[in-house]
Amino acid sequence: MDVRRLAMVLLALDLGCSTASDAQPGDAGPSGPLSTCPVGASTAFSTPIVRPTMPWRFAPENADAGTSGQVYVTYDGQATISITSTGPAVKLPGCGTLTWNTERWTNAVAAPAVADGDTVWASFYFNQQVICPYCGTRYDRSLTISTAKDGQILWTGSEGASAGEMPETLQMQLFGVTATATPWCQVSGGGGCYSATRRVFEHVLATDPPTLVQHATLTSLSVPGGNYQVLWAYSRETVTRDPNCMDGGEIASDSGYAVSRILP
Repeated sequence: MDVRRLAMVLLALDLGCSTASDAQPGDAGPSGPLSTCPVGASTAFSTPIVRPTMPWRFAPENADAGTSGQVYVTYDGQATISITSTGPAVKLPGCGTLTWNTERWTNAVAAPAVADGDTVWASFYFNQQVICPYCGTRYDRSLTISTAKDGQILWTGSEGASAGEMPETLQMQLFGVTATATPWCQVSGGGGCYSATRRVFEHVLATDPPTLVQHATLTSLSVPGGNYQVLWAYSRETVTRDPNCMDGGEIASDSGYAVSRILP
């Protein structure tokens, strides 16, 4: 844990330091000027460049689905687990299969704690759209795997061009506490027809003592809700569009998360 950074965050929380102009409920203000974000995913602005958090590959049951670049899938129901050479596969009846694959990943959370033949409850959303013939695609997707409908969550994640903050209800369900988002760094840039200023956040869970979750950093947590591995990224963008520009990808958000429950 970065003790100095946590101390700065707690100072901002305890003393009510000034917040940013785009602050929202639950945000804590910085204890000084924000640094410039390091070069990496946080400084990439154009879709389809997004923060990867979900090492799942989706194969639709209909082999022709998605060949045009357009994909829209929703599923909420029972699913069957099989174990492959790369990890678990989740069979969504009538929909397709999600297969775990961490090839080329360096910071993936653990795969869900499941066994071959298990029946679980899966909620999956995948929406991929073609921006224009020359601009590529944008997508958003999310997945939650639970022991049963309304059962214990084993794995959950969200990623995509418009992925937002982890909902507080989900934070409470997983961790037994909620988190405060605190500004970490800021960067300006753009892509296509857009320019933007991005503010990047890290999180402090309201445990005793508080627990810092650094932006987009694989973190192991032991909290009232259990033991987890977490990858959590969140940003907000102030976007300006060039009125004379007609094409180009939208501004992506450096947001997304993945949470895996670590069983005893």
